[in-house]
Amino acid sequence: MNRIKDKRIVLGVTGSIAAYKASSLCSMLIKQGAKVTVVMTDNATNFVNPITFETLTGEKCLVDTFDRNFKYSVEHVQLAKEADLLVVAPASANMIAKAAHGLADDMLSTTILACDCPKLFAPAMNTRMYQNPITQDNLATLEKYGMKVITPGSGRLACGDEGEGKLPEPEVLFEHIVLALTEKKLAGKKVLVTAGPTREKIDPVRFISNNSSGKMGYSLAKVAAGMGARVTLVSGITALSQPVGVERIDVESAADMAEAVKSRADEQDIIIKAAAVADYTPSRVYDEKVKKSAEEFSIPLDRTEDILGYLGSHRREDQFLCGFSMETENVIENSKAKLTKKNVDMIVANDLRTPGAGFKGDTNVVTIITKDETKALPLMDKEDVAYHILSEISELMSGECEDKVEEVSEPVVEPKSFEEISVEQESLITEEIVETKEEAPVAEEETVAQKTVVSEDEITEPQKTVEEKIGEAVAAAIDGIKNFFEEEPEETVLEETTAEETKAEETEEDAEPEFFDEESTEGEAATEDKENESFFDEEFYDEDPVDSQEEEKDATDADGADQDSEFFKDNFEGEVFF
Repeated sequence: MNRIKDKRIVLGVTGSIAAYKASSLCSMLIKQGAKVTVVMTDNATNFVNPITFETLTGEKCLVDTFDRNFKYSVEHVQLAKEADLLVVAPASANMIAKAAHGLADDMLSTTILACDCPKLFAPAMNTRMYQNPITQDNLATLEKYGMKVITPGSGRLACGDEGEGKLPEPEVLFEHIVLALTEKKLAGKKVLVTAGPTREKIDPVRFISNNSSGKMGYSLAKVAAGMGARVTLVSGITALSQPVGVERIDVESAADMAEAVKSRADEQDIIIKAAAVADYTPSRVYDEKVKKSAEEFSIPLDRTEDILGYLGSHRREDQFLCGFSMETENVIENSKAKLTKKNVDMIVANDLRTPGAGFKGDTNVVTIITKDETKALPLMDKEDVAYHILSEISELMSGECEDKVEEVSEPVVEPKSFEEISVEQESLITEEIVETKEEAPVAEEETVAQKTVVSEDEITEPQKTVEEKIGEAVAAAIDGIKNFFEEEPEETVLEETTAEETKAEETEEDAEPEFFDEESTEGEAATEDKENESFFDEEFYDEDPVDSQEEEKDATDADGADQDSEFFKDNFEGEVFF
């Protein structure tokens, strides 16, 4: 899969002797289907003519900010909107300083400031300029603002000095560009990949090994890094260069590889075993070269440790394991058996006899086998194979996470309608009323006047118990006492109750029973009772007009209340209680 095809890449070229390498990089990008626009500084045109880039890209090379002979009305702004990636290679010390501090005084610096896409800077300058603390601070500033700085190479510079400051080769720059444009499906994941052959020594000269080139494993490591993973590559001896953004651990024997993998396995999210590990190792390693003789010579062999089998039996629950299977017969059947036996999540099988597959080549033909699916891929470049494998792993891991979330998620409760809530509430209230009637003792002296009729409109609220009513009355009485002594005393107006009004009130009480209220008496006691009506406003006791004993008790309570009122007025009148 071509990860840069149809991507708009802005290539910035500054005044450096290394500007000639930018033309090779531009050519590589165009060949891979990228759309490249080159922006040069005035000084850069002294090293490479803009016509070179215009010939390679088929587009005008931008130099002058105010050039109106072009399709963009405001060139640097329009270009910034279209860019998928901006690369400055080579990046001079001057342009790095401008970008770090937001200066925009030419076409390239204004485009850098206007772009909100990922940006890569490849420094190229004299060693002393590169190592200068000011330049290092500027590079750190670029990284602080999210721009990527490609570490320069070391060696002999054009000025004759030896040291840091060389622009990396176009192939290295191209890898960085591919990494930057790759979708970050594995961001935050730790991935360990094994690659290459192992060597099992016989003596200082001879060893047992295989034909593995390590290309498949290196492609996996390279693509995983491009997808945002933190990659560790455990590699046997190969002729391949270390992939960009990958930590490489070099090993030689199967025992070395087993130790390197086992010591790092616990911290990995994904482990891919693509190495061709020797199954057997000589029982004895000779210190000196074994001399040939006329006699036959045999080498006893011991079984090496099964690294994948160890990982399968010591894996973390959330860890993903992928192994490779190289077969010459019964490829699918043998690979499925290996999947189960090794307790892994995926096996990538390939047939050594299939044209374009196997060792050393740049292409491969594989079948991805999981517990639920078998997927055959056509002939393709090994990097494309790596991308398909890692994408499949990413999807499987995402699917497992979603399944776990679904397992622990609580069922969704559908909201109830108003009618359903009303019916449930009425049912509960009715049950409470029934239970109260069953539990409450019935007094022998209870009469019809004591029974309270509950209307349909009032049934929405539960009836208060006697204890609740008494508690509310006591609280109201305490509040009344506080209010009484906090307010200025007022003159009490005595009003005589006429016989007709008294008779009308008694008739009304007989017709419609109410909760108990203190009856007013004449004289000073009646006035004090009226002032203290708020103490007993709460309806907490049912009056029985028939029961004379209850009336006597009420009169006694009223006398006591009068005495309490007189006591408070005589001793605490004018005091404020808090």
